[in-house]
Amino acid sequence: MAASKKYTPEELMLITIEESRLSIPEHIDKTDPRVGAIIANKEGLIVAKAHRGELRVGEHCEYTLIERKLVNEDLKDCVFYVTLEPCTDQSRNKNRNPSEIKKKGCSSHIVKARLS
Repeated sequence: MAASKKYTPEELMLITIEESRLSIPEHIDKTDPRVGAIIANKEGLIVAKAHRGELRVGEHCEYTLIERKLVNEDLKDCVFYVTLEPCTDQSRNKNRNPSEIKKKGCSSHIVKARLS
């Protein structure tokens, strides 16, 4: 995503919350969390954003960002914004806890709120 507008951290979190509202549920018998994520560079430019289920049903947005959209990108000094703390899901091989996100180069991550 080639963004040119610089955002404040507060604005980036609000955009992340808006992105979470695009989440696609995977279950019909229970409520799935709405989760959105954004990776921004240190200047406040959005590098990429994703929401739950965007590219594949049930796929976590942090996985979509790091392993699909930005797999070959250098994320050094980027900040990871997410509406729900990244989790470890070994059964799906989607280990995207905060230490794994840092291994991809993100300098920090910011967690705001869960929206259901």
